[in-house]
Amino acid sequence: MDKSTLKQVKKELTDVLGKENVNDDPVELFAYGFESSFHFSPPALVVRPRSREDVINIVKIAARFKVPLTPRGAGTSFGAQSLSLHDGILVDFRQMSKIKAITIGDQQVTCEPGVYYRELNKRLEEVGFRFPPEPGSSDYITVGGMVGNNASGMHAVKYGATKNWVIDLEVVLANGEVLHTGSKSLKSSSGYCLNELFVGSEGTLGLITEITLRVAPAPKFKETYMAIFPGIEAVGECAVAILKSGITPSAMEFCDDLALGMMKEAMKVQLPPAAYEPGKSALFIEVDGPTKEGVAAEGQIIEELLKKMAIDVKVARNEKESDDLWHARHAITSILSKARGGKYMMSQIMDIGIPTSTIPRFLKELKDLITKPEFFFATAIYGHIGDGNIHFGSAVNTDVVPEVDKGIKVRDKIAEMVLKLNGTLSAEHGTGWARSIKLADELGYKLEVMKQIKQVLDPDNIMNPGPFFEVPVDEKGRPSEFLKLKPFMPGGA
Repeated sequence: MDKSTLKQVKKELTDVLGKENVNDDPVELFAYGFESSFHFSPPALVVRPRSREDVINIVKIAARFKVPLTPRGAGTSFGAQSLSLHDGILVDFRQMSKIKAITIGDQQVTCEPGVYYRELNKRLEEVGFRFPPEPGSSDYITVGGMVGNNASGMHAVKYGATKNWVIDLEVVLANGEVLHTGSKSLKSSSGYCLNELFVGSEGTLGLITEITLRVAPAPKFKETYMAIFPGIEAVGECAVAILKSGITPSAMEFCDDLALGMMKEAMKVQLPPAAYEPGKSALFIEVDGPTKEGVAAEGQIIEELLKKMAIDVKVARNEKESDDLWHARHAITSILSKARGGKYMMSQIMDIGIPTSTIPRFLKELKDLITKPEFFFATAIYGHIGDGNIHFGSAVNTDVVPEVDKGIKVRDKIAEMVLKLNGTLSAEHGTGWARSIKLADELGYKLEVMKQIKQVLDPDNIMNPGPFFEVPVDEKGRPSEFLKLKPFMPGGA
């Protein structure tokens, strides 16, 4: 955006939003130039809408000047999808934080996109219900961000991802028109399923101003188990055995030896010494339900399988022990963030997804791969094993050329392994700009269909133009997510 355009856009936005909701202060722009991905790209302007009408006005002004818009919730994205990559307007939705209606008779809640996930569930728990998807960042993410990226987490094995709970979205399209993607009915077969088109679209098709979600009764009883296994393949075999038993745990997580070692200080309970021996792996399991007897019956089946296949089993005796066991698993992302320092995550392969039946073989091949000298990285492997969502926690120092070259080599090999199994390169974190590198390999002609949909709904490409369709390349022309984006230039490029 040139300076004269920036000046006019700022004036028009200030006229409709008020001076307090339009910001081009260099310090503010600098802060908004970051997210969880370690990429940096500040916007030219930040705006803070308070209502649907504000959003409509923002879109109409941006469309007239053909200025890109990027929606942002809490900025926890890993792929640069909440960064303004094209010197445009960043739309901070956190002032739109009303919970508009909780209608338990309809099993639904309607809220604005800036509502925090944890705050929404606190309100729902007061009436005995909840919105179950629970990403690792659940304490500080917004519901709009969850919808935009189709987020999920530990409870997805039983309760699914965000898309399974959305029944209607109010969206402002690039032409300023307002679209409702669903209805207030819990199910519908009228026309295309537009809910799922917009869930996970990362702001590339429109700006979400209202969300209606289905909610579920909060479970009254839970049981938690933790088991140690001789190796990573063994933990995979047990996970598959549990899934084949007919029991669907509410959570089933795993950690390899490096992840367990990093979690040790965060553990609030004493684990068996074997947990920290080289090569060992652990499984964390939760079962839940409405009755104590039903949960106990499911838990007994799981406990018997664990005792048959694991080398050590721990059962939480009360709610505090259960919370203490899960505390360290919740903390792993924060621990890894500290451990990697200023290095760039190998984001393209950090939340891969594979068919659950292939988990044991894949984990063994993955562990074997990264122990070879030409592929070696100090890598923590962990994740949501119950639905085949594997996290690969490793990072690259972009100032060391051989390390970047090795990172690209590892990324390409693991991506190849995942796609050979008809898996996915992003099971829960979204794609964004930084993670679009292998998207064409995964989606094939589907990516072309996505481009056609984008062209129809956003012909001037003003809606978050970075994700999906732009592939970052390094100075050698190689696709690479290990890029430092533009330097800070306040007031536009």
